[in-house]
Amino acid sequence: MTMMFPIPAYLSTVRDYSMKTWTLLDDYSPVPHLLPDLPLAMTIVSWNVNFVANVVARERLRCALEHIRRVVSLYPHPCCILLQEIRGPGFQTILSTDWIQNCFFVIPQSEATDDNGYGCVTLISNNLPLVGAWSLPFPSEMNRSAILTDLLFASGPGRPPVKVRLANVHLESLSSGAGARVIQLNITAERLRDVGVDFGIVGGDMNAISNSDKVLPESCGLVDSWKGAEYDESGFTWGYQPTSRFPPGRLDKICHTLPQSFNFTLDVPRRIGVDLRSPTDRWVSDHYGLATIFRVL
Repeated sequence: MTMMFPIPAYLSTVRDYSMKTWTLLDDYSPVPHLLPDLPLAMTIVSWNVNFVANVVARERLRCALEHIRRVVSLYPHPCCILLQEIRGPGFQTILSTDWIQNCFFVIPQSEATDDNGYGCVTLISNNLPLVGAWSLPFPSEMNRSAILTDLLFASGPGRPPVKVRLANVHLESLSSGAGARVIQLNITAERLRDVGVDFGIVGGDMNAISNSDKVLPESCGLVDSWKGAEYDESGFTWGYQPTSRFPPGRLDKICHTLPQSFNFTLDVPRRIGVDLRSPTDRWVSDHYGLATIFRVL
């Protein structure tokens, strides 16, 4: 792929991102957590909950989690929650939240196992068959990485289960990170197409701020689940809470691979957390979240 922007020194030699570079998260070895009946659908929520303003980070996160709880309670499906920018006290807030303790696997299980300075955390409801979970490091000046989880779904009578790989990402920030974002999303897309994976979904803060980012999913062989025009503000997820000298944009996305042998739907994501403020009247996050539903047909 030809890059139309300078390549930073830290990207000049990209490591071999084979299976050897993954970190298997210990408590999620590739032994399926099987259920009597495999699911046919799941709700997916993705949200950058903004680690800045540490004085009120826990209050804001508690408000965000309660908002997510109400969102997912509207649907009868199992769910996966992809959070970005979870640090320090925020991680403890997640672990101490009752409905998460009772109903979800938290990946990673401790802050020490998450070497991503911006703290991606994935929550998998315990009514989803979890096959495995990995941390996938990126070439990055900002210590970015992805959290990968493998899940099993039903595919019809007499047919083998569908394995879906779900990636939670927070790609490199700023205009200077455009080159890194290309490599980071390509690395993720390759893992979503690994042998034995039937379908891949990637969600998160993709920091899509440059012209090159507008076509990045397609250039990586991914399909953007947003179907509106690029300039359609109803899809924008950043730039309003508060307003900024930078223009608003659709920084957050949910994309997918092409399925190998089954039919599916992935709904156009809807925004959550719009105009949401904490009890002390602070924006809960500078990003809106996204919610969608994946179904095996």
